This record gives sequence, structure tokens and C-alpha cells, in this order.
Amino acid sequence: MSPVTAWAPLARRAALLGLAGSCALALAGAEVGAIPRPASPDPLARLFGLYELRENSIAGALCLLLAATGLGTLGWAWASVGRHLSGVSPGQLWRLAGLWALPLAIAPPMFSGDVYAYEGQGRLVLHNIDPYEFGPGSYEPTSPWSYNIDGQWRFAPSPYGPLWLRLAACLTQLSGERPILAMFMVRALCVLCLVVCGWALVGLLPGGARAAGPSLWLFLCNPLVLIHGISGAHNDVVMLAPLLLGVSLALRHSGKSAAIGVATVLVVAASLVKAPALIALPFLPLAAVGIRNRIRALVTVVVTGVGALLGCSSLLHLGWGWVAVIIGGPAKPSIWSPASAISRIADAEGQGDAASLLLGVLLLVGLVACWVWGAKGGAVSQAIGCALLLVPLATVTMQPWYLLWSLPFLAPVWSRKPHGYAVGGCMLLTFMVMPNGRSWIRPPLYGFPFLLLAVVLLSLRLFYRRAQGQEQLPRPAETAAAAVVATD
Repeated sequence: MSPVTAWAPLARRAALLGLAGSCALALAGAEVGAIPRPASPDPLARLFGLYELRENSIAGALCLLLAATGLGTLGWAWASVGRHLSGVSPGQLWRLAGLWALPLAIAPPMFSGDVYAYEGQGRLVLHNIDPYEFGPGSYEPTSPWSYNIDGQWRFAPSPYGPLWLRLAACLTQLSGERPILAMFMVRALCVLCLVVCGWALVGLLPGGARAAGPSLWLFLCNPLVLIHGISGAHNDVVMLAPLLLGVSLALRHSGKSAAIGVATVLVVAASLVKAPALIALPFLPLAAVGIRNRIRALVTVVVTGVGALLGCSSLLHLGWGWVAVIIGGPAKPSIWSPASAISRIADAEGQGDAASLLLGVLLLVGLVACWVWGAKGGAVSQAIGCALLLVPLATVTMQPWYLLWSLPFLAPVWSRKPHGYAVGGCMLLTFMVMPNGRSWIRPPLYGFPFLLLAVVLLSLRLFYRRAQGQEQLPRPAETAAAAVVATD
């Protein structure tokens, strides 16, 4: 029996299992998701009579249990597919991802309420209010456009680039300034960008579409991506789409000047959504072959990059306030960040400035090391992935969905490891966030989720080493047979 034939019944079982998990999550989200607050108009809740349900504590507990069961079921289906990747075609993985994403795309936001902040900031732009000076709550404290935003961001200026804010403003305007419709429009944009990411991911692989199965499984079908990229509608996937397109274009054309120029514009566009995408710019010249070609590509990146930044900023009419917010704005410490734990310990000892300087130096050294590795023959896409992984680890604002920045670039490497690493790590990250977007772990345990993740991955590594050691030991029957042969 061929692998593909053997996979057919498993594919149906995994597809239905994952669909059941997604449907359970979608149903539970009506009660325990990042839903609009009672004082904010929610026509869907009024239509289906959900307000009464949301006031019932027993229903809330049951829906929370349903959400956990659905997430576990989706993870189990994803893991079962990962164990039989040799018989899976890329087309099957695309269909599985689409099937599992469908219930999440029509459900209320889950595992994050950031989409409400996007809407509120877009409305500020629509009404000619500077989003880099004021937060949505500063303009309309009791409006539905600010009332549902997390308190940490309700009155804070936007940390996002001007391109994203213009996109958010356009979606808000197209929705007729209806918050629920605007939320679904932001989610539709995220779905489109995930499709682009999957297509561009194939271009990063040396084997093309034929070798794309493991990477597509790790990225497109990943519950972490489906939950935070579609259900949570994070703009990280909007940043990733042009970033992946630009890097794959530069690599596919071996760093030719025209390709490098277009790739630079795409990476700059990605950075105007979220600034960390700029880290990929110094890596683009490494796609060229030979020192002269790399110098020529470097000149192209510098000239085109500066021109694109100035031109786009002029066209978007939002100025450079986003740079000031990122550099000089007050940092929002995250419970996930190991850097937050280090900074707080250092602050208690009166060494906060020294700790910040040390973290900055370590980040710079790590980025340079990634660039040198790529320059000396390492895979350029993987060097970019390592750099994008270092940034959230060394900053105090780390969130679990920031892993999406590096995931597609490192997927060719991670997918070759035992799939238990990917399943264990990604599922732990999803389970540590509650459906309403809050973390189960609360202050002052800063950095503890990252420590727990490291312990889980280390435990998996020890398990695989022990399993490999047991496989290499000769079985008793084989040892006895060998002894008989030796005696004869």
C-alpha cells in the first residue's frame, strides 16, 4: 500500500477531528472569547440572545471547558497529520488549513482583543486625530470604538506603522463605521495575508512545492497560527505577507538588482505595518552571489530603502510619530518576556539602566552574529528567522504570537526535527492564553511562561534521546541469535 493510499482514511479522520475542534472553539467563543462588553452594542449577541447566556456563570464555565476541549482536539488533529507527512500532498494541507480556519473566521475574536485596538486607531486616522499622540480612549472614552480595548492600550498611542493605520482606517470607513463589521473586515484581510504567506513560503524552499509539505504543516495548519492569525486577527500576518514575498523574491532571483529593489520596497512596506520587519533589510544583499554583486545589492537596498521610506511616509500623511513611539514611548512589560523579568529584578537592585543597556548590546551582538552566519554561507532565510526570533526574546513586550515572525523562515529547519517539539511548544503557547486574551499566569511571574516553555522543550529533547537510545540497544532475541551463530 502506497503512503498516499494509507493516508487517505487518516486525512478524513484528521480533517473531521480538526473541524470538530474548531467548531467547538467557535461556539465557546460566543461566551468566553474577546467579545464586546455589555455596554457596547453587539447586534449578533442581541440577535441570538447571548447577553443572557454571558451572565450565567455555569454557562461560562462549561464554555471555557468546551474551548479547552476544542483547542486540544485541534492540536491532536494537527499532531496526527504531522506524524504522516510522507503521505500528505501540499494541496491536502491547504485544504485542511482552510477547513479548520473556517469556523474561527466567522466566530467572535478569541485569545486576543487587539482587533478592537486596530479599529479604534483606524477611526482616529479617519477623523484626522494623530494616533501617535492620542489613544482611542482619549478621543472617545465611552465609544464602542474604545470601550472594548484592553486598558493597557485604550489610552496609549499606536505603536504600529502608518501603512497599517491607513489600512485600518480604510476598513473602518468601508464598514460604515460599524465595529462588528470592521472586525470581520480586518479578519478577512488577515486571511488573505495568510494565503499570501503560504504561497511565498514555498518560494523560500530549495525544492519548491514538492518539498513544501512539512513547512506548510508547521505554518498553515498550526493552531497557533490559526488562533492568533485568524481568530485573533493580529496584524503580524499582515506584516509577514510582504516580508515573505520580498525575501522569497530576492532568493529566487539570486539577488539580481531588479529583484533586490522590489524586495526592498516590500520589506519597507512590511515595516510600515510593524517595525521589526526592517531587520530583514541588511540580509537582502546576502542573496547575491559574489562580493561585487553583494556590494551592488547593498547599494540598491540603501538607496531604494531610503527612497521607499521617505516616499511612503509622504504619501501616507502620518509623519514619523511611529518612530518616536517605538523608540521613546513607555514600554509595556509583558508577562511572557524573560527581558521583563531581568529588568524588574535589575530595577529592584537599582540597576535598571545597566540591564537595559546589557539587553540592547546582547540583541545587537545576536543580530550581527545572524548576519555573519548568513554571509558565510548559511541559509539567508534561516538567518532572518533567527534574527526575528531574537527581537521579542530581548525586549519587554514579547507576546506568544510574535513567534509568527520567525516561524515561516525557520519552518524548513523545525519541520525536520521530531514533530513533537513543534507540537509541544506551539500547543503550550496556545494553552497559556485564555480565550478572552488574558494569560493564565499573572504578575509578578514575569518570564515564567517562557521558562515553562523551555522546560517542556528540554523534557521533549530528553525523551527523544532516551527513545533513540532504546532503539539502538540490541533486543534480547537478536543477542541470543548472534551468540548461537558465533558458537557455530
